[in-house]
Order: sequence, then C-alpha cells, then structure tokens
Amino acid sequence: MKALIIITVMVTLAGGSLAQTNAFVPLYLHFGYESSDSTKRLLSTRVHLGEAIFVGGEDYWRLTGHIERRGTNFIADLLGETGSQSQFYRGTMTLEKPFYGQGGAASGGVTPIWFVLSTNADSGPIAEHVKEMTRKRLEQIK
Repeated sequence: MKALIIITVMVTLAGGSLAQTNAFVPLYLHFGYESSDSTKRLLSTRVHLGEAIFVGGEDYWRLTGHIERRGTNFIADLLGETGSQSQFYRGTMTLEKPFYGQGGAASGGVTPIWFVLSTNADSGPIAEHVKEMTRKRLEQIK
C-alpha cells in the first residue's frame, strides 16, 4: 500500500512538472507593416506575459502594450508606431497568426500594421507568411 502511494505521488509530480515546462515556452512579438510591394518587420521582442512591452527602434518605430494569458487565450492590448502612423490591436491572439491594426492615426499615407505572437524569435518566416497572405489578397481583388 505504501509503495502504491509513493508511485502515485511520483507520477503526479512528474506530470505536473511536464505541464510546467510547456507553460514556460518563450514567446516573441513581431511588429511590421505591409504594402502592395513589400512586407517589413520593424521590431521584435521577447514577451513576458502580464508585463509591459516597450520597444523602440530607428525612425521613431515603437511597440508598446502588454499580453496576458486568460485560460487558453492570449489577450493583447498593443500599439505599433512607425513615426508617420500608429495603429492598435486589442483582443485575442493566436500563435503564429498575423493580426492587423484595428484603428489608429496617420499623417500621410496609411499602410496595414501587423502583430504576430510567436514561439519563434526569427521573424523571417513570419514576414514571408504575411507577404504571401498579402499577395493572395491582392490577387483576389484583381
């Protein structure tokens, strides 16, 4: 009986530690814009859920906000700025999927701003994915 209790406790602890390992997968936020002829990633940063995000780059680029986890969902409140425009995104995010600004302000032309929450620090595949999505969307419009 004592051995059964010890085995049960060990299995429970091992299962709990596996779940904790998955909870600490690093997350990265990528921010960029698209136009009809290019897709550009402006900034990327590692995200710590529930903590403030503040990243600045050249040419007045800035990414601010925060991302929280509620149950199995990632809830974002983000603002991306390029110097000539700013756009925000507020809502649920899915990993590896681009989400576009929902509103903002601009001086001059407006281009779509995108945000992607990823487990990949490399923004190259993400920019290529957004570029392909843009190409398909423009083909449908023609």
